[in-house]
Amino acid sequence: MAPFNQYPKTYRALPRASLDPAHLRNAKDGAHREWHHVLMADLLTGVLWMELKALDPIHVGSGSAELIRVGGKESLVRGIVYERGGYFIPGTSIKGVARSNHEALAGGCDLDRNCDPPCPTCSLFGQIASRKQLMGRVGFGDALPVGRPGVGLSRLPRAFRPRSQVGRRVYGARVDERADVPYLVIKAGTLFSLPLELANVRPAELAMVLAAMGVGQGFVPRYGGGKFGGLGRIQARPSKAVLRRSARDLRHVHVEGAKMKSLLAQWMKQLRLAPGGDAAMRVLKGVAI
Repeated sequence: MAPFNQYPKTYRALPRASLDPAHLRNAKDGAHREWHHVLMADLLTGVLWMELKALDPIHVGSGSAELIRVGGKESLVRGIVYERGGYFIPGTSIKGVARSNHEALAGGCDLDRNCDPPCPTCSLFGQIASRKQLMGRVGFGDALPVGRPGVGLSRLPRAFRPRSQVGRRVYGARVDERADVPYLVIKAGTLFSLPLELANVRPAELAMVLAAMGVGQGFVPRYGGGKFGGLGRIQARPSKAVLRRSARDLRHVHVEGAKMKSLLAQWMKQLRLAPGGDAAMRVLKGVAI
């Protein structure tokens, strides 16, 4: 077993793209400060529903141990989040991974408290600083299971230290070392439904968010507390959308099926990685699989 204070063998650093000068020039006009209370024409506002499929067991820890009955006897396990009458994946878990990958692909401030004008990531995901706050234009709801999810147990390596911020990182395939206390997990194959809330989002911006979630990019991000042990791959795809028609027409447009695929293709054509983002994409494709 690897020493407790070393990174696991699956650890890989994820580089960050540089800030695009074009974005900084556009952001200086201050228009982003108006995007939260005015419905802008030609921008996307509404809800994009994402279908998530767990390719691995998923462990989003509750932070507490639980006693469950396994094989006729009680066993101590590391618990997972439970609310609303069942297990689910908090939107914050999805958002955290998406934001980290977004910074790597689009260029971001790396949570710099002095990010002004806001970088592409802060402009979309929001910003909290000592002197100012900026509401995000992309919101992540909780991913609720479709039906009743199956649960099981998984033994992972001992968690490494420090578990503090050590840079942007992703993890590769599962390792062999096992800890004594098993992890409670949602079983692979479980489907979830995730609402992605949009407020005045450019199609190119949405394309970058979806790319950060692996949509159409040839990689599958890992989520939850078992990433370092090879758990947590979740495949995402847009399934339907409910969008505003325009700034002057508040009726909703419902999009799904073939129309959803066509609209998604139009969005993804506008994807442009920031300078240096290709290096991060290579790491994601080579590691987060």
